[in-house]
Amino acid sequence: MKTKILGVLIVGVLLLTACTSNQTVTPDAATINNMVAQTLSALSTTMAQTQQATPFLFPTISPTEPLIPTLTYTPSPEPTATNTATAASTATQKLANCNKAAFITDVTIADRSSFYAGSTFTKTWRLSNAGTCTWDSGYRVVFVSGDAMSAPASATLSKTVAPGETVDISVTMVAPSAVREYVGYWMLQSTSGNLFGIGADGTGKFFVNIKVISGTPTVTPTRGTGTPTATLSYFAVRNVAITASPATFSGVCPVTINVTGTITVNRAGTVKYHFIRSDGSSSAIKTLVFTAAGSQAITDSYQTSSTGYDSVYIDEPNHQLFGSAPYSISCGTATSIATSTSTSTPTETPTPTETPTPTPTATDTPTPTAT
Repeated sequence: MKTKILGVLIVGVLLLTACTSNQTVTPDAATINNMVAQTLSALSTTMAQTQQATPFLFPTISPTEPLIPTLTYTPSPEPTATNTATAASTATQKLANCNKAAFITDVTIADRSSFYAGSTFTKTWRLSNAGTCTWDSGYRVVFVSGDAMSAPASATLSKTVAPGETVDISVTMVAPSAVREYVGYWMLQSTSGNLFGIGADGTGKFFVNIKVISGTPTVTPTRGTGTPTATLSYFAVRNVAITASPATFSGVCPVTINVTGTITVNRAGTVKYHFIRSDGSSSAIKTLVFTAAGSQAITDSYQTSSTGYDSVYIDEPNHQLFGSAPYSISCGTATSIATSTSTSTPTETPTPTETPTPTPTATDTPTPTAT
């Protein structure tokens, strides 16, 4: 390759030499060699610069297919994955709602019921199964805090309770010796030992609340086929009956409401009570002393201008609200009554007329005759 380039350069030099001289000059061998050497030197320099400035580039090959194919793995969707997640979520939700109770009512022993020290009583709660799991024979009611009142640490349920069903749960207790108020808190326990209770989250406790009072219970002997036994009789209000008068009223307000009724007890004792009215007011605390079982009259009187009712709260011994005496009131005013009278059409009073004098008739006054 270099030899061909060198030959071309020599020929070019000779032609340039011939063109630049009007005279025909035949160079000698030394001159020609010197010219060739200079040309080669210049050519070498140019080629070196060209190689540095423009490196030799290999042609870029862009094959239509990759030389080494890249394998891309796309896993097939697993149709059971979503179902599994949904099933797991459902299972978690069911587990969270599995054990939950709802309080229905106190079947026995209202809150703050009074007992003498050492008295035995049975507390019964009515609960419903508000969860998704059945309460079987392994479920129990357990004491968790407060005053145990000699109750057992736990007790079994009286039956199997399916979701939505109710059950009465009873625990026998003994009133402590100190005269004060007591509260004991209870919950349910599953077969696996997990505690749960009432409320939206199933963590609430249900409780028993009593008040121990001073005194001695009356012992009433009872007869039977065997040895006579004794039944403890605790002083308590058994019933309150009240009515309001007038039960219905329409007219000028306020109107006086008179409430009358009776309080009935089971034996001798002292009752403290007061009236509670629907307008938020109440009477002073009153006292009744009973020398034996029976009833005594009670009264209340107050003025109001709206429909409502009256009730009686027993402060001692029951700590319990009794009775309801409703009344209905429709108020008018003296002004409206006067206006009603003035707007009515008056009745005109007839003008008195003279009574005409009767004209005498022949039968009344005889006509004289001539003689």
